Order: sequence, then C-alpha cells, then structure tokens
Amino acid sequence: MRKIGLLIYVIFGFCYIANAQSDQFKKVDHPVELIDLLQQKTSGVNSIESSFTQHKHLSFLEDDVVSKGKFVFKKPNKVKWEYLTPASYRIICNNEQMVIDDGVKKQIFYEKDNQWFSYMNKMMSGFMTGKVFDMDDAFDSQYFRHDNLVKVELLPKNPLVKEYLKSVWVFFDLNKDFVTVLQLNEIGQDYTKIIFEGQVYNQKVDEKSFMDQ
Repeated sequence: MRKIGLLIYVIFGFCYIANAQSDQFKKVDHPVELIDLLQQKTSGVNSIESSFTQHKHLSFLEDDVVSKGKFVFKKPNKVKWEYLTPASYRIICNNEQMVIDDGVKKQIFYEKDNQWFSYMNKMMSGFMTGKVFDMDDAFDSQYFRHDNLVKVELLPKNPLVKEYLKSVWVFFDLNKDFVTVLQLNEIGQDYTKIIFEGQVYNQKVDEKSFMDQ
C-alpha cells in the first residue's frame, strides 16, 4: 500500500485555464461532437516535449509543494517525467516497465506484476493519445466547456484506484493539441495539479530518453 501511495505522489507529485473558475464551465449534456473534436486534435500527436510545474496541495501545509521539470512523451506509451527542482529525480515509463530513480535509490515496476502501475500507465498514455475518451470501463466521465476551454471530469471505477483517487480533471485548450492542466484529486482535500507549458509536438525524440541509464 505504501508503494501505491508513493506512485500517486511521484507521478502526479497558472495559466489561462487555472484562472477560469469552476462555475464558468457549463456541462455539455451531449458531448459526442466535443469528444470527436478532442480525439481528432490528439490523434495527430506522435510525440510531445514540454515543461511542467507541479503543485502538490496537502491540507496540513499552508503552502503547496511546487516542483518543476521536463516532460517527454512518445507514442504509443513511452513517458518520461524529469523533475529538476526542488529535487532531482526521474520517472520513466517504457512500454511495460516503470523506473523511478531519485539519484540514490532506483525502483523498477513491471506492468504484468503490478495492477496499479498497469492502470496508471494505461491512463497516462490515454491522456496523451486521446484514447482516454474510450476508457468507459475505467472511468465515468462528464464534460464541461468554457469558451475554448474543455474540462473533463473522470471518476475512476477500479476499486483499487478509488481507495486513493476521487477524481481526475483534465483540461484542454481547443487552440492546442494537448492536455494543458492535469489535476488529480485524492480522497479528502489533497490534490496534485500539473501545468504544462511550452509544448513542442512531433519532433524527433531520442530513444535514449526512455532508457534506464
């Protein structure tokens, strides 16, 4: 169980979207066309490189824990989170393997041996490729819109995930081709918000980026 909690914290550890208040988003009752539009925009993305800022809100702390780093994705399911401040560590998801390296200790997880990792890896790849909209077996979903901003609320169905994760909010800017803000709401008042900035799409990504070096 401690490993599960660690993965929640590490993987998920303000820009125009963040300034849009929740009550400005209006629910889309028939989101078929909106889902098609989001899938069209994300389907053409083969790779992404981006900076990110992570805000970890803990109810017992007055200020959020803020981390910054670099994010790399390559279709279909290779992901790298490289945290640069305040601490340096890496998370690499390469097909069926995840490596967490904090510079002192390295942990390796395999999808076939870890139900939680399998679920999270599928979810993260789904965000990047648009397949998350087809994961009805994993989530109940609701769609909201404010101008060119779209908020997707995902409620996990998996009992293991529901012990730790209340909901996932995914924000899209229809002027872009990628998730702009990702927020994971844990049971209680804690949450993790990741803000992506400076996205570069479909550039050649060195395979060494996803190697356990």
